[in-house]
Amino acid sequence: MSSTEKEFAQLAGAFFDDVIEPLAGVKRAEGCCSYFPAGPDEDAVTYYEAPSPVARMTRADFEFVGNGTAAGLVAELARHWDQGGERELAAAAPRLLAIADAIKRRNAQPSGNVDIFCYTLF
Repeated sequence: MSSTEKEFAQLAGAFFDDVIEPLAGVKRAEGCCSYFPAGPDEDAVTYYEAPSPVARMTRADFEFVGNGTAAGLVAELARHWDQGGERELAAAAPRLLAIADAIKRRNAQPSGNVDIFCYTLF
């Protein structure tokens, strides 16, 4: 593992430990529902949802939120969290951006290795 791989793994671990886990604890202590259900909804008659009647895809279906950049995606995510009242998550956006930057630096340094999946596709 290179030092850059260690960097983003450490940043991601710290983000979980310093942001996600404490926020989850606060939500539990306040009796709030979790972000994702831990089990089935006993009141649900079915989990089936009818598919949307989309006949064809449009250009918008392929658009990447944030104009195709990690910084744009993180900014949109922070905006979404802020509008949803998740101010603590929105405030942590710079830490997500630091993780994205570390990954970008890692990917900018070619190792010379060829991924096995590259040839598997052909």
